[in-house]
Amino acid sequence: MLLNLILIINVFLHHISLDTEQNSKLRPISRVNVREEIEEFFPRMWKINQDKRRLMKSIKDQKIKIEWGKKLNRRLVR
Repeated sequence: MLLNLILIINVFLHHISLDTEQNSKLRPISRVNVREEIEEFFPRMWKINQDKRRLMKSIKDQKIKIEWGKKLNRRLVR
């Protein structure tokens, strides 16, 4: 859990630095609104994690269905 939080913070900081490099002509680095960046960044991370969980759940469900299919086939063949 702590490792995930550290990873998210590192990605967030990297995101801010990329954003400030791209928009350095528009606003200097010292004027970055951290609260605005956090509000923009974390919902995106939450959605990515939610999509990942949904994908892993569907893969797990498919594996269970395949296992049950194999068991049924073994019983029917005998």
